[in-house]
Amino acid sequence: MSSSRGSERGEAGHRGVRRVAGSPSRQRRLPTPAAAVKPLTAVFFLAALAPAPLRAAEPWFLMSRHGECARIESLARRIPDLGAVADPQSFVETMRGKGYAATIVEHALPKGAAFEVRVPDKELSLLFVTADVCASSGTR
Repeated sequence: MSSSRGSERGEAGHRGVRRVAGSPSRQRRLPTPAAAVKPLTAVFFLAALAPAPLRAAEPWFLMSRHGECARIESLARRIPDLGAVADPQSFVETMRGKGYAATIVEHALPKGAAFEVRVPDKELSLLFVTADVCASSGTR
């Protein structure tokens, strides 16, 4: 005497997997909709953790400890082979490409954007800011 429960178990086989009707040789395992959604959820979760893209279209500046802004090109005296660096992310990538450890931290501001970049081996602690921040500090 077979109960309906036993037949359900036989058809389902394993949790999260359903079987296609037909002869045993034609049967194959298909993921249940819930099992198929789990990898997508993980991808979306990881995408949410990725850093937001920098506002590369805006000009970036270096801010001194006294609030003055300077062009990124002024770093050439400390790093002669700097190359074309237009924003904090490209600076970090350049430094890492040269074998230096570099960290980047975003600082929340009401207007504009600011990223602190540190390169300990070069004894650099830089604050990259957008023109909005320079304008609000009164210097440029």
